[in-house]
Amino acid sequence: KLTWGVLHGDIVPPNIVFADGTAHPIDFGACGFGPFLTDLAITCTFIHPTARQQYIDWYGEHFPLPNEYAAQIEALFISLVLIGMRNALGMPESKQELPTHAKKCASREFGRYVNGEGFLFTGTPCWE
Repeated sequence: KLTWGVLHGDIVPPNIVFADGTAHPIDFGACGFGPFLTDLAITCTFIHPTARQQYIDWYGEHFPLPNEYAAQIEALFISLVLIGMRNALGMPESKQELPTHAKKCASREFGRYVNGEGFLFTGTPCWE
């Protein structure tokens, strides 16, 4: 089963347009090579935990999901959030937001992840 290849790399709400009821990705500037689940993990950072399974099920109808996909998506989710934090360092607007975001993530997703507890389908998203 193919699990790595070219991926979009930035499937977030501003990069999805709808035409005739179908979602289409745009802005392929972050394309790269990596695990296909990376695109799922990126999108999950913008989807409420209670709606993620529905999105993943839809994805699985079009692309094969590996065994243990939830654990893999959680690991990618954590790494992507950390990359986002790293990219925000030094940006003037992040001085107030970044510490609060880091504390939320540490007590929610990061804390649960290091304790071996799943967070993908439960919990409070970072924006709440």
